[in-house]
Amino acid sequence: ELGNFVRLIFGFLSLIFYVLISWKMLLANGEKANYAIPSIIAWVVLGIVFDAEPKGEMDDYFSLGFSVISGLVGVGIGGFTAFLFYKDVITKKDDEKVGENGSTSYVAPSSDLA
Repeated sequence: ELGNFVRLIFGFLSLIFYVLISWKMLLANGEKANYAIPSIIAWVVLGIVFDAEPKGEMDDYFSLGFSVISGLVGVGIGGFTAFLFYKDVITKKDDEKVGENGSTSYVAPSSDLA
């Protein structure tokens, strides 16, 4: 039916849009990446996979294919976001704690909060 095909096209266009937004927030957002938006997008896309409502009355063939591709997109966005967060934030915090001689140094907050 034409309605199911149109729904499928808009579903795939939405997935492409989600990937582009995530790419922009993670890689083209200036010096600081925004990890929150891609994380939420991954959560929403994975919610589409595990909830039958957004797919509506699509045929089983289209529904299964869309679910598999949505799952791959959701896991891909979530995994890539987690990887970049670990690489950019977690490892930099660990590097800041190591002193020149390899000992751990902790920085106390400055009392000059003027």
